[in-house]
Amino acid sequence: MKTEQKLYAAIAVVVVLGIAVYLSRKEDKEQLQAHSTAAATSLQKVALSPEQIKKVTKVEIKNKDKGDVILVKTGDAPADAKDDTPDAGDKKKDPNKYGVWKLDKPQEAEVNQSNVNSMLDNLEKIELREVITKTTDLYDKYEVDGDNAVHVVAYQDKDKVFDMWFGKSGGRGQLARVTGTDGVFVAKGYQGYLFTREIKHWRKTDIWKFEDNNAIQVQIENEHGKYSFTKGEEDWAATFAKRDEGKLSARADALEEFDAKKLEGMLRAYKTLRATDFAEEGADTGLEDPVKTGGTVTIALKDDAGTFTLKVGKKAKNDDRFAQAEGGDGTTYILSSWTAKWAVAEPKEFQKDADKDDDKDADKDDDKDAEDDDAEDDDAKDDDAKPKAPAAKPKAPAAKPKAPAAKPKAPASKPKGGDTPYD
Repeated sequence: MKTEQKLYAAIAVVVVLGIAVYLSRKEDKEQLQAHSTAAATSLQKVALSPEQIKKVTKVEIKNKDKGDVILVKTGDAPADAKDDTPDAGDKKKDPNKYGVWKLDKPQEAEVNQSNVNSMLDNLEKIELREVITKTTDLYDKYEVDGDNAVHVVAYQDKDKVFDMWFGKSGGRGQLARVTGTDGVFVAKGYQGYLFTREIKHWRKTDIWKFEDNNAIQVQIENEHGKYSFTKGEEDWAATFAKRDEGKLSARADALEEFDAKKLEGMLRAYKTLRATDFAEEGADTGLEDPVKTGGTVTIALKDDAGTFTLKVGKKAKNDDRFAQAEGGDGTTYILSSWTAKWAVAEPKEFQKDADKDDDKDADKDDDKDAEDDDAEDDDAKDDDAKPKAPAAKPKAPAAKPKAPAAKPKAPASKPKGGDTPYD
């Protein structure tokens, strides 16, 4: 057989072997996929239906890093609760679509309803996709044991309707186990951050809310004195009674250089008042004497629509401060430094900035100069409008320049005897 024929024969053999390997691998892949699909189909269902979620009355979350949390439903969703699913059209999210909830552990408190809803929504999306092991031997390795896992239990009254442990998350996905079933599984749809929030993020941070345009009076009292701001038909007016060595003056004078925009900025900060955190139990807040340690803020709305009073105390961390709403549930909040600064403000916080006044004066000078320039331009235009006198005859040409100066005279004759400075 010729060499060329041998080469073609070898190529043909390689092609046939390649096709055989490809078909074999394809078959193995299809079988594996079919096996995985069958396995996934045969795995127990763990997700809750929307109707089941609406009947959940308690959720327990155990997390070694963030502490244990117990959330309890205290009231059913209103009959007209709006849906917030993607096909719900233009309807807005209803904060109480799963009912009214409260935080029961680590302490009793109102909850951030939106965060509770997001967590409950996720219970509908969790499903088992793959078996990692059918034994209990590797619980510690995959961190689905009691010491390391995030343990989530949902109840309908006293019955458990969801009970899973979530551990490591890696290339194969989120690993988990189901109470009552041996083995470790890959869980799809679980979003850990919805269950592992810090305690403060489960709590309601809203303090109050009002329309700033409806405010007609603001009073602030602190170690510097007492401010009173009153809104007239159009503008705000301000008075200030100074406090000297702890004693408040009986006389309140108009606040000099009052800048209403500063007060409006303060109202924007207070119209939707939210806390950044909460005081720890036993913290030295200074709220027993807020005028001395921080200040008090009182805002009254028109048409007797309400009055809001906030006590602001000592610094909590950095320049954030402790605060408490009068007439509230006694919760001690922590306010951001930007919000708290208005309660402890000095008069200058409500006065016009000196550099801005200087700029205004400079602008006035510039305007005056511009006006003067305009006046000069107008005068020039008037002069141009008048008939001009005939032009003067051209002057005679200038006299010719004088002849150059005479050359310097020759040096005097040498003195006799040859004794000269040139010798």
